[in-house]
Amino acid sequence: MSELESCGEFRFSHEVRAHPLAEVMREINRLQVVIAQRVAPPDDGDVEAHLAYWSVVLGISRTEVNKYMEIGYMLGRMPQLAEMCRERGHLSMKHLTMLGKHTRPVVDEKVDAVESGLVDVVKPRRDGEALRGVRAMATRVQRVIGECAPEVRPRDVDVAGLHTDRVLARNVEATVDAAIDAAAYQVEKDGESAEDPAESPEVQEVQAAALDYFGDRMTAKEFIAVDEHGDAGVTTLTTVLERHHAVEALAIIDAVAKQMKVSRAAAFMHALRGTCEVEVNLELFRVLSLGEDGEPENTPVWLAGAGWLSTLVAESWLKRVSTLRVLGDSAVEGYRPSESQRAFVRARDGVCSFPGCDIPAEKCDIDHIVEFDHSLSGGERQMEGATHTDNLHCLCRRHHNLKTAGIWRVVRGDDGTEAWTFLSCDEGPFAHSDKEHTGHGRYTFASQTEKKTAALAEHNEKRRKLHDSLRSLVDKVRRDLEKERAVDGVDCESEGDGKNRGDSDGE
Repeated sequence: MSELESCGEFRFSHEVRAHPLAEVMREINRLQVVIAQRVAPPDDGDVEAHLAYWSVVLGISRTEVNKYMEIGYMLGRMPQLAEMCRERGHLSMKHLTMLGKHTRPVVDEKVDAVESGLVDVVKPRRDGEALRGVRAMATRVQRVIGECAPEVRPRDVDVAGLHTDRVLARNVEATVDAAIDAAAYQVEKDGESAEDPAESPEVQEVQAAALDYFGDRMTAKEFIAVDEHGDAGVTTLTTVLERHHAVEALAIIDAVAKQMKVSRAAAFMHALRGTCEVEVNLELFRVLSLGEDGEPENTPVWLAGAGWLSTLVAESWLKRVSTLRVLGDSAVEGYRPSESQRAFVRARDGVCSFPGCDIPAEKCDIDHIVEFDHSLSGGERQMEGATHTDNLHCLCRRHHNLKTAGIWRVVRGDDGTEAWTFLSCDEGPFAHSDKEHTGHGRYTFASQTEKKTAALAEHNEKRRKLHDSLRSLVDKVRRDLEKERAVDGVDCESEGDGKNRGDSDGE
């Protein structure tokens, strides 16, 4: 019987003692809980004094002490969660910090309901599942608190990592504009005079509520900040754009840079001046679904690189669609997946398929899960391993290299679930390997250091050649200037002598 089965409940992958360091990390997590419970804030003590005291005792900053305080406060109010963390040690300090921060405002009357929901959030849904990242878990925590204690639902700013609630602000502005346009159209259609649509009570109410919520941030969704660097001769332009606008802008700049073989900054200037011509295609995804009436439903739209789009933003993008493709599971002969297959796999996976990795699918390689059959027969490659989307997944380059090296292995189930296993290596006294390079994309510390040294040497050699060539050019310019001055001096002297002789003859 495996350790998972003997536990009687589901466990995360790092709770299975496949590696001794996994238990070390869990013990560290348990000790973090011990510290947090000891540093828990006093009921009536001075917080500043408490922070100062523990900062000195533990040798950490006040900010770090405050994190422990919030975690300790949470664990003191949620005994079931505290017991789970002490026993299993499965949550990292970052996970605990996020939980402590988001649960702190919950009033005592609603703590039990919130705790019940959080216990489900911090448990795996199946054996061997990889622990979710902090941001992914924060989204679920936000949902639980939003249902149990909606008045203290964590802000999108804190969960999604945005500088402002730009998504909400964008939707407010788009909705107001749509309402005004609709009202104006209705007035024009009916031929009736009416008050300015922008001054209708509904629009005024939304705008007043938005101003009250956002304040100055309402006007800061998109902007360009200019920072002059004095005598440095450069200026920093900080551009803040909505995600879908940024995706489009970067796609254009990168396309110009690739076509003209220039830097992004140079490509940006070419795009502004109109001195280039490129064509950029962005991918929009939508799930096809029929409603009860048999008509297609208005399902959400996903923009690669930006994520889900609001209804109004999606409509503006859909008006620009030039090509439609119906994507689904498919097979093609040969090793390389078709463009339709690539688009389908990216839309299906969303991110790198390696447990815990959140590299976006559009930045990943499309990898064959079961290696394609490249065996030779009669001098021709066999097509027996026809490329099927069921055998494809997204992997970032780093995890693709690890899989290719055989360090990690993966099996995909019929339901699309992937099971990853780690290949351990002998490390005892009889283990021996003459290879410093331990696999594609993997290096020992010594070989990695050697590689870094070589790269730095190459960089400095290029730098030396550049300086030498510049020095030679400067010397040439100086010589040319000296020759020019010498010639000018001779000419001036000759003209002067002629003038003096002429004057002398005239006298």
